[in-house]
Order: sequence, then structure tokens, then C-alpha cells
Amino acid sequence: MFLWGPSFFIEPLLTALVLALMVGLSPIINKVPKGERGLKLFMGLTLLAYVLLLYSGYSLIASTIGFNATLMGFALFVTAFAVIQWLIAPWLINIMYRTKPAEEVEPRLAEMVKALAAKAGFKKPPKALVADVNIPNAFAYGNFLTGKYVAVTRGMLNVATEEELEAVIGHELGHHRHGDVWLILALSLAPMLIYYLGRVLVDWGFFSGATSRDERNEGSALMFVGMALLAIGIALNFVLLQFNRLREYYADLHGAKVSGKRNMQRALARIHLAFESLKSDPALKEEVARFVDSPAKMLFIYAFAEPFYDIDDIVERLKAERTNPIVELFMSHPPIPKRLRFLDAI
Repeated sequence: MFLWGPSFFIEPLLTALVLALMVGLSPIINKVPKGERGLKLFMGLTLLAYVLLLYSGYSLIASTIGFNATLMGFALFVTAFAVIQWLIAPWLINIMYRTKPAEEVEPRLAEMVKALAAKAGFKKPPKALVADVNIPNAFAYGNFLTGKYVAVTRGMLNVATEEELEAVIGHELGHHRHGDVWLILALSLAPMLIYYLGRVLVDWGFFSGATSRDERNEGSALMFVGMALLAIGIALNFVLLQFNRLREYYADLHGAKVSGKRNMQRALARIHLAFESLKSDPALKEEVARFVDSPAKMLFIYAFAEPFYDIDDIVERLKAERTNPIVELFMSHPPIPKRLRFLDAI
């Protein structure tokens, strides 16, 4: 793959075409699921779309270039790279967010995680951590080497009430219970492989067809196959973002079951307000930007406040807010107003 090859210029055009299709489908894609049954139906349909796109990509590969040793080596390399990232990610997150065991710095959080994990049916509770970050948020992560973690930021501990904190922890426990950490990784491997293979074939086809007529014909064929795979890879990434948004609803559902849906709504509204307030604070501008652009943002409860307000009034106001369906296509989390409306339906 060449950094400045034709794939570099073709990719934005294909992205625009796929985006146009997704925008056309957004009234269907971006509907708020109606309760738990509606959510599970949406997740099933999204997985079906994922499988159909994946099948079309693999069928195209099988019927054109075939699954040869070079391709298998490429797939192995991409998979190994992703798995290594997953294995070392917990240590990197702990360093990046300066986490400390809750038993040492916030014993009440450690006890809360243990109690809620037992209530949710966990045989072994995740390790509770406090992230030394002023932004109110929480995240679930870990693997079989490090164990499971639930991290809550210092900012969250400062703004949330006891009941809201329970709802937030219930949300993160939901991610662990539903296996979201490894599931999203597994589903992201195929789009990554198809996307990069598409870019390689576009560039390879362009530069290999620069001499004889036969080579030009072969090169053109490879380019078209590469463009199709690139489009499929881009579409799969949009589908994966949609699936991740649905898993956030699913974790909200778990948080509501553990702590009550009103507490879950209040927690989401309070995080939203606190985050909006912090964005205007010059002293925290850099920290907020780091959170917004973090590679671990899919793990957070809020994808991106004052203490003197009625949180229930804010919940109702946020529920009435309209959201931008095009912006949502690029989000890893559903907008807060839609998450609040979903909780009303359970």
C-alpha cells in the first residue's frame, strides 16, 4: 500500500458514497429502540447486516484473488496486531488515566462495585479503580491476563450522587456481563482486514498495470476489486459504530435494572451537564480534548453543570431535544437525549 497512491484519493469518494447511503437509511438506523425486545431486535438486524456485508466481501475475495498464502499472512498480521493491542490496552489505559485501586483511595467505590456485582450475579467482581481525571466519566475494560476493571474518574465521584454512581457502575458492569470488550474487538477485525486489503489492491492494481495491455487489464480488475472491498470495509465500520451504540443502550438497560431507570437517566443527564460546563473551562480545555479524542472512547459511558439545578427538570429537557442523525452515524455512543428516551420505554 502506497501512502500517496490512488487509494488515498479514492477513499474519500467511496466514503462519501457510503455516507450518502447511510444518511438515506438514518431514519431507520437511528430510531430509539422500544424497550428490551426492540433493542434485541435492532441488535440482531445490525448483526445480520454485518454478516451479509462480510459475506459479500469474502465472496468477492474468493472469486477473484482467492485465499492464497500471501492473503492468509496478511490476515494473520492484521489479527495479531489487533490482539496484541487488546492484550496491552489495560496497562496503557491505567497509565494514561493514572488509575489507582479504589480500596486504597476510595473504599466506598470498591464496596459499591462488589455489592452491585454480587447483585448482578457476578461470580467474581471486577477490580474497582479510580482514574485521576477531572472529567466525569467511567469505563469498563480488561482481558484474561489483567482481569476485569471498572474505572470511575475523580470528576464522576465529585458530581454524582450515591444513587447515580450506582447506576453508572451498573452500566459498566453491563458491558462486562454482555462481553462487549471482546465482542467489539472480534467484530472490528474483519472490517479492518477488508479495508486494508482494499487499499492494497487499489494501489497494487494501479502500479502493476503500467506496462503491457494484459497487465493493464489485470491491474484495472484488481483496482475495481480493491474499490469494492474498500467500500465494503467503510460500510462495515458504519455498521460497527451502529452496533456499538446499541450495546450502549444495552448497558444502560443493565444499569437501570441494577439501580433503577430514573437513577440511570439522572446519571446520564448529570454527566452531560458537567461535561458541557467543563468544556468552557480554559484550565481543563486540554484534558477535555484528550478525553474526546481518546482511542479508548468506545469504553466510556459518555462519548462526549453546575451544582445548582433540578436534575429531573434537566432530564425532561434533554429528552425533548432533537438530535442530528448525520452526526450520530459517526458516533460510538447514542446521543444522551435518545438514551434517556430509551430508558423511558423499558
